[in-house]
Amino acid sequence: MTEQTLLQLLDNLQLRFVVVVAVAAALRGIKEVGGITIAQKLETARQPEMPESAIASGCIDFVLSPEDIAQEIVRVAHDDFAPVPA
Repeated sequence: MTEQTLLQLLDNLQLRFVVVVAVAAALRGIKEVGGITIAQKLETARQPEMPESAIASGCIDFVLSPEDIAQEIVRVAHDDFAPVPA
């Protein structure tokens, strides 16, 4: 899946994402309000230090490839959130 395909998919779902480099406190905040957190697999990231930092926080639900991230977003968008780690 290309970046453009992912962006089109997200647009079709009417979802907007703001990508941030979050610290552990921000990730914990997301978890506290029932959100999910996804980090990109290090071997697929152009800048692996970003997902590595998030993973090291211990607050990540899923560590997925870009393709699997898209699938998880679709799953969550269509279902009530019930984490099913890949």
